[in-house]
This record gives sequence, C-alpha cells and structure tokens, in this order.
Amino acid sequence: MGSSGTTLAYFLTFTNTGAAPLDGFQIQFNKNSFGLAPAAPLELPAVAPGAAAATVLPLAFTTPPAPGAASTTLQIAIKNRQQPVWYFADAVPLPELLLPGGALERDTYLQTWKVLPPESEAVRQWPGVVLRDPEALAAALAPRHVFLTARRSLPTGEAVLYLCLQLPPATAVLVELTGHVGAPGVKACIKTANPAVAPLVFDALQALLS
Repeated sequence: MGSSGTTLAYFLTFTNTGAAPLDGFQIQFNKNSFGLAPAAPLELPAVAPGAAAATVLPLAFTTPPAPGAASTTLQIAIKNRQQPVWYFADAVPLPELLLPGGALERDTYLQTWKVLPPESEAVRQWPGVVLRDPEALAAALAPRHVFLTARRSLPTGEAVLYLCLQLPPATAVLVELTGHVGAPGVKACIKTANPAVAPLVFDALQALLS
C-alpha cells in the first residue's frame, strides 16, 4: 500500500508456483472502516508457470464505511480462471489514508473543539516520545497530511501544539500535544466525532513523532 503519484494504490506481485498458466485475475475488497475499494479493474497479464508479474491497483474511497469498531485491516478476495477464490487480510498503514484537505483555520479548530462532547475525547501519555521544535514538526508532518493549526506556551514552560487531520470519508480529528520541547514525555489528547478511530490515530501519531 502506498502512493503512486498523487493516487493511493496497492502494489501487488503474483507468483505462479503451479504447472499451468494463470489468467483472468479479479480482485474485491470486503467492506472496511474507511470505504476503501479498487478504483479500476485489476490489470495483470497471464502468469506463466515459475514466473511472476507485478501490478499497481489504484484505490479510492468509494464505498460506505463498515459499521463497528474502526480497523485498518483490509479483507481481500482474489480469483483467476484456473483456481478457486483466494482470501487474505492485510493491514493498511493509517498515515496512507489521511486526506490532504484536513487543515483547519484556528477559529474553526477552536469552535469544533468546543462543540464536541466530552465523550469524544481520549488521552494518552507517551513517556518516550520527544516533542520536537514546532516549526520542524510542522514541516515533517504536513507532507503526511497532519497539520499544525496553532501553538502556545504554558507557565510551566511546556508547549501545547494543536494539530488536525482528516480520515475518510470526512472525519476531522483534532489533536492537542503537550510537553517540553526537546525533552521526552508527551501528553496527547484527541477529539473527534468518531471516537472509534482514536486508538488508530494515537498509534499512527506516536509512530510519526518517534
């Protein structure tokens, strides 16, 4: 899973370990938490015995999200003319799913934070994460579609950074990071209208910040 130009894509390689050629490949995704689905048919030539073929499958957020707990697991079915359907599961890296239009103006951010109810909030402590300089952090995160909206300093000397991102189909996630710049120990607070995605966002952010 990754980006092909500006398009989200799935990179696949098929290896034929059998004795006969394989052709007529098709692919289907089960309903998933973010409505991810193939944006075009699977284009793959016949694969001869002992050979391999690679392809890039463009993806889009075109189906309704599956209900229930949010998950980055993608359930996939692949078939060809010669074999029964093959089923497997893959993990979708959450940062690859972030939408480019997730930046918010300061006033919009503050208003959104205020109207979200208390049950939309979740908090985590990251003792081993070092809070980087805000400018450097913003420059590093913006290409991953995580945006710095504002920052402020507390009397304790800690910095508070306000980040925002957007998950498909249109889930805004507001993030508040608190810590001493250059020192380990960060408190992360998330507010979103879909609290089910909070654990996934915490894990993705911790990885991006580490």
